[in-house]
Amino acid sequence: MKGNDHDVLSILMGSSKRYFIPVYQRKYSWDTGNCERLFYDTLRLTRKEDKEEKHFFGSIVDAHLKGGNKDDFVIIDGQQRLTTVSLMLIALRKAIKNGKIRVDDNSISERIWNDYLVDVYKDNKPRLILTDEDAKAYEFVLNDKEEKFIEGSSITENFIDLYGLICRMPCTADELYNAIGRLLLIEIYAEGDDDAQQIFESINSLGKPLAKSDLIRNFMLMNLTNETQKKFYQDYWKEIETNIQQGLDKKRAEETTERFFRDFLSVKNGAIPRFDEIYDEFKDYVRDKEKEEVFKDLVYYSKLYRILLKSDSGDTHADKILKRLNTLEMTVSYPYLVNLLEYREKGYLKEDEFEKVLQVLETYAFRRQVCGKPSNALNKIFLTLHNDVLKLKEDSDSY
Repeated sequence: MKGNDHDVLSILMGSSKRYFIPVYQRKYSWDTGNCERLFYDTLRLTRKEDKEEKHFFGSIVDAHLKGGNKDDFVIIDGQQRLTTVSLMLIALRKAIKNGKIRVDDNSISERIWNDYLVDVYKDNKPRLILTDEDAKAYEFVLNDKEEKFIEGSSITENFIDLYGLICRMPCTADELYNAIGRLLLIEIYAEGDDDAQQIFESINSLGKPLAKSDLIRNFMLMNLTNETQKKFYQDYWKEIETNIQQGLDKKRAEETTERFFRDFLSVKNGAIPRFDEIYDEFKDYVRDKEKEEVFKDLVYYSKLYRILLKSDSGDTHADKILKRLNTLEMTVSYPYLVNLLEYREKGYLKEDEFEKVLQVLETYAFRRQVCGKPSNALNKIFLTLHNDVLKLKEDSDSY
């Protein structure tokens, strides 16, 4: 790792430099309050007698983009800062073009465009490449396509707010431009795959931690080429999220996804990990495996999990029982039920047997609730139940 302090404009500057925000990162999430704080910190620099004084506002962590050109970098941490400074530059340029502020050096607008915002050698493509909806919102703002501005996007809202602040500020465009050039960042460059992963984990062990599912997603997608990241995210991760999270609010979606990975590991390893160890257990499980094969396996199990969550097995009577089991909050039985559904999908279990097994589970769960017995004691029973049945079952026996 190499860490150096730089002003933010020198980080953005470069005729062909491009910064990619990887698909595994959270969306741009700074609100107008965050942006205004940075704007007023910058504005204060214009009032300083010492015109060389700088303002430190954090760090970024970047690495060379795997499979990219020599000037292509991936942002491991620092998306919010770089995006907000870029929005401030776009807003400043627009204010100059629209004659909303005084400018002494008429070349500032062109310099902002050519040096920091676009690659003039590649059809003026943005230097900062965000993900999904953020990328669209940013391009519309960058190219001043007001009729296409995406309402509700943090990119759009923050740009409009910054533009209004700049149009009303007491200083000249030149003074603000020079002040932006005195915003200081520590740039930490990660030279290897292990560095990038370890830095990311260290950063996210501070403050509000990422959900276990976020850490797993990032671990699975980090250190792949940009194209492979996009492919795996679109082809696999989004389907996993859709299967598990559809119709749930953010909190429940996070909890359910975490439980899915715990149950997946329980089924695969034959042991139930503690919730605080899911991420470490998952990394151990993936070790020496092809990531794409793990993704395919996760998609398959997420489809089985969806059947349990949605009570949607295709059998009307069985689905009514599954719904009641969910009402009884029998999620402790999910590792067993996932095994059972897989057994059924392979054609080893008849439909009437499937329904009868669920009836037994429902009766058992209901009786325990009436007696006030906690369900957490059932973890190990349900973990091994399927294999225990198969050990006892003779060829002539029904399941």
